[in-house]
Amino acid sequence: MYQSYFVANLRISLGVEVRAGEEQAASHGLPGMSRILERLPGEN
Repeated sequence: MYQSYFVANLRISLGVEVRAGEEQAASHGLPGMSRILERLPGEN
């Protein structure tokens, strides 16, 4: 299962993670999204 993170209006992919098949709910992707957002500079 691929968990992908997009900014829809900008058509930008922030990242993709490979997850186990039983971890397909959005709640399993939240930690990955939090890590991506924390790495962005503050002005973004």
